[in-house]
Amino acid sequence: MAGSDHELGQASWLNLGTVQYIQAQRPDALVGTYGYMPPEQVGGQAAFASDLYSLGATLVYLTVGAHLRDLPHDGPKVEFACSTKRLSLNFQHWINWLIEPYVGDRPASAKQALRSLNHLPFTMLKRRFRQGARAQMMPVPITTGGRSYYQPFFTKIRAEKDYQTLKLTIPAMGVRSHAFRQSLPPLVVGASMLSAALYLMNLLALSSLSLASPTGLAILAAAALAVVGCAYSFRFLKIGLSQLQDCLLKTVQIHVDDEVLTIADKYWLRAPNYIVNAKRDYIYNISALPDGSALRILTHQNRTHSSCLCYRLTVNDGMLSRRDIRWLTSLLNDWRSR
Repeated sequence: MAGSDHELGQASWLNLGTVQYIQAQRPDALVGTYGYMPPEQVGGQAAFASDLYSLGATLVYLTVGAHLRDLPHDGPKVEFACSTKRLSLNFQHWINWLIEPYVGDRPASAKQALRSLNHLPFTMLKRRFRQGARAQMMPVPITTGGRSYYQPFFTKIRAEKDYQTLKLTIPAMGVRSHAFRQSLPPLVVGASMLSAALYLMNLLALSSLSLASPTGLAILAAAALAVVGCAYSFRFLKIGLSQLQDCLLKTVQIHVDDEVLTIADKYWLRAPNYIVNAKRDYIYNISALPDGSALRILTHQNRTHSSCLCYRLTVNDGMLSRRDIRWLTSLLNDWRSR
């Protein structure tokens, strides 16, 4: 790094407290800094090329003063570019090679990346001739705000960020989810039982037979059975409608500001039901379960009606995948450690 126009300094890479061997990776231990981790590390698939992505993200920040999440992007691809007075066009292409979203498109090792500093491989040269003019037309200003918050390409979670608050909205599971299919049998059984009960009760109302006759007694017994069936049908319908409501109308809203984390269930045309309302200092653990099926938040104090000190956000609470759970775990842990 340059200390002046004619003086060179030595750059050092610090903050190695979370370094671990790739062979020792655990699916339940997601470590790293949000904004510098490559997509595969969020899914627990870190490789040697993952460190090169972090190097590229660091170089981008040192050059333009903005994180990768703040740069313009189309899907998973981020195209970094700046004035050639700061960095040569070859070096910009080299950085873009490091921050490729798919691990197979990056250098396979640090040695290959180092050898390519002055001799870009053939694939990089092709991209230079194809996209060089467009890259020069995409200057990135030095800015730390005013852009939408980074949203991974693999998630359905909607992210909105203003000056102080990050709002995450987890959509409802929808009609293609497994929970929606599970809600159909109770609805079908309940509707069938209710129809049969109403039919039997209608027979009793239309019957002109004496209740003292054997046929009248049978109809009376059928009517009693219909009343019982009607009661049970409402129980099945209640279960099915509750599951259907969660699938179609329930969203999960997560608000993260400087000091407070709130999580609420929100149904259409209803006020939010807050499940977590805790200050950052009161939260002592945020982790994903070993199988990645749930995010667990442990807190000393929860300022809600239930006052539950252990909250779990599972893949059945909305349109969530196991990769989403790991990404949320990383994001919230990065907020908690500020």
